[in-house]
Amino acid sequence: MVTSSPYGLSIFPPHADLLASSAIKPDVARARGYVSVDTKVRLADLGFAEGQRRTPGLLIPLHSTTGEVAGYQYRPDDPREVEGRVVKYESLPGSTPVLDVSPTARPWLRGSRPLWVTEGSRKVDALASVGLAAIGLLGVSSWTSQGVALADWRDVLLRGREVVIAFDSDVMTKVSVREALDALAHYLAGKGARVRRINWPRSPQSPRNPQKSEVDDPKVGVDDYLAADHSVHDLEALVVDYVIAAPTPLTKAPTLPDFPTNALPAWVADMVTTLAEATQTDPGMSGPLALGALGAAAGGRVEVEVRPGWVEPTNLFVAVASAPGTRKSAVFRELFAPIQRAEADLLAEARPAMLERQTERDVADRAAELARKKAGAELDRTRREELLAEAIAAADHAASVSVPPLPRLLADDVTPEAAASLLAECGGRLAIVSAEAGIFDTLAGRYSTVPNLDVALKGHAGDTLRVDRRGRPPEYVEHPALTMVLAVQPSVLRGIGGNGTFAGRGLLARFLYALPPNRVGFRRVAPDPVPDDVRRQYAENLGATARLLAHRGEVVVLRLGDAAEAIFRAEEERLEPLLGPAGRLGGIAEWGSKLMGAIARIAALLHLAGPGPVADGVINAETMKDAVAIGRYFTAHALATFEAMGADASLDDARHVLQHLRRRSVEAFTVRALLTDLGRGRFPTVEKLTEALTTLDDLGWITRLPAPPRTGRGRPPSPTYIVHPATFADTADSADLVEWGAARPPRTTSADTADSADRGAA
Repeated sequence: MVTSSPYGLSIFPPHADLLASSAIKPDVARARGYVSVDTKVRLADLGFAEGQRRTPGLLIPLHSTTGEVAGYQYRPDDPREVEGRVVKYESLPGSTPVLDVSPTARPWLRGSRPLWVTEGSRKVDALASVGLAAIGLLGVSSWTSQGVALADWRDVLLRGREVVIAFDSDVMTKVSVREALDALAHYLAGKGARVRRINWPRSPQSPRNPQKSEVDDPKVGVDDYLAADHSVHDLEALVVDYVIAAPTPLTKAPTLPDFPTNALPAWVADMVTTLAEATQTDPGMSGPLALGALGAAAGGRVEVEVRPGWVEPTNLFVAVASAPGTRKSAVFRELFAPIQRAEADLLAEARPAMLERQTERDVADRAAELARKKAGAELDRTRREELLAEAIAAADHAASVSVPPLPRLLADDVTPEAAASLLAECGGRLAIVSAEAGIFDTLAGRYSTVPNLDVALKGHAGDTLRVDRRGRPPEYVEHPALTMVLAVQPSVLRGIGGNGTFAGRGLLARFLYALPPNRVGFRRVAPDPVPDDVRRQYAENLGATARLLAHRGEVVVLRLGDAAEAIFRAEEERLEPLLGPAGRLGGIAEWGSKLMGAIARIAALLHLAGPGPVADGVINAETMKDAVAIGRYFTAHALATFEAMGADASLDDARHVLQHLRRRSVEAFTVRALLTDLGRGRFPTVEKLTEALTTLDDLGWITRLPAPPRTGRGRPPSPTYIVHPATFADTADSADLVEWGAARPPRTTSADTADSADRGAA
């Protein structure tokens, strides 16, 4: 029975309630032509397939930018499921995507008022109901077809116009929706629009149930928001500028990503940022060194079980490139002072017990020596056998008196032999920390004719280390944990790249490299010092960690929570293809093969520095996300480091593709079409081209659109990419000829307008 409603007799009451819940005014609904359907014949006449004809439901005419009805969507009251996914809206089979426009708002398409781009017809009509110009996408990625922007865009004025992307609130949490927003924003910016977006509050209220938050009902759109008695002014207050990050140049001296200080625990991040300001250095120096300090505090006492059979220690090898005169010594001094004080405290605590046990050991040794001499001097055979037994017992007692290991945490420029001895004496843990790079000369054989890398290689991996000392039997350190934190001049890094022994035995692949910008010549005079409370908090937390772990007899074993393990596995799957011969990391595959282990170590250190107790041994998802972000930072810097060493030429293919896109003014493309365009000479296979595209994607030059949901059988659509508008700027292909490591001014950022949802991977 159809009853009268403000929406007309053609709308059933449940559908009228649906339109009202989307804040759609009756005149706007009538202009579109919504109609309730209760017969399958009507749907069949329009072209819907048999399985789509579930009645009753609401039929929604789609209006194109020309004003014509370009197709239909159908919303059944009882939707079907396809492969476990509810199909809330049915589209005509074989239909082409269109930009949907409310007939009442079509005159505004070429006007000057702000344009809103949203998801679906109901949201378009909700915005039109409050006087806003809006167009709707049938899906967040449905503004293209076959890798080309829809022709409908030609009817829409974009240049010089404010365009607001108003996707649903899951854009704040769902990666695929966020990626779709990024791709659309890049396209709009390339057309000269001033792109903005809705920054949804953390828990926007749902009108379907005002007691439910985003956690309970994550799909809140502009129609829901307006229906919850919010005004246009309230909605406009949520709009922020969309900040399009500049891509990393494909040059010999790339502008590398900044160190992600927001991935560090708060007390570490505060120290890193304020110390960078106080010393007028880049956080890319203090950030990696702070990680090294955490590794020095935890190495040898904490491990992380990635999965059964895969356990990583938490010691790190960190090398920061730093030219002379960059105040690296001051940064080292501040960051490692708490560990030096902890070492002094531990030594003071241990000294009485060490003195007691050493004295006992000396006395026992003396007694054993006297017993040995006495037995050797006895001529009577029977008596000599008695004294021999006493001498053996005395020697056995002397050997049983153990002296506690020296509580040594730090060392400087030591020889490999000395480092091995210290590891044996200090319970298997040691950190070599130096603002100079002399350790590389020492490892290469500065004091001997033969390089000795065993202590470094085994100390990083935790493999058993044999220590031979003159006049004493060999000792074995079963799980050595050697941390190395070094500042290295850029020229030294280039030099060690040519050391065949270092490269051949894998030493270079064990370091995490950072190439922070050199600020000499651009530093502020008399900067603010590190605040006392920041220094005190850092010193207390780091010192307490070092002392606490030094006192623990057993090793703390952390594990990954389920969500953290899923994030780790996803990054592992993303990384693996890049390590192949044609992959972005193919030229540094040995380094890349150790990256996931390094990420696990970093996650463990971030967990230890977090707010929870050390005994809480489960690493959570947020911590793993932060570790992955730091790992990607080190990846970009490793590529630049090894390129400077002459070990990677894999960027050439990416440069070739980018130049082609610029010459042809290609704004969007499918992989299949691009492969045809380029020819098979340089890229004989899709896989070869995909590696170059992955490099460009990682560096920000192109953005991949999320794949649309599969609606049937057949070959999946070719991936679609959007090209960054900077590709077509006049300076896009100018080479950055600034020498690597030379001083350059600090980059300006848009941090004031960015929020956590804008954080991207390096």
